[in-house]
Amino acid sequence: MNSAQTVQTARKKIEQLRDSNDLHDFIHRRGVAEGWLAALRVENLVDTLMHRTLTDELNDEATEVIDSLNQNAQEGCGCPH
Repeated sequence: MNSAQTVQTARKKIEQLRDSNDLHDFIHRRGVAEGWLAALRVENLVDTLMHRTLTDELNDEATEVIDSLNQNAQEGCGCPH
């Protein structure tokens, strides 16, 4: 439980939120990350504390990405050039 490889892979899923191009892409990527974290817990690959930690990291990353997407939209740029 809580193997370094498992936790590292989960964190990569969380970090992939940063690659979101728009809100639709963000929602998809967040869903993938949430599903991944849920599966880790259901399969007992991470304990409750690690699951909470990873979920907190996901929520923090999501907040940053949403803020960035909103800022880009306000500046008139919601897509890559």
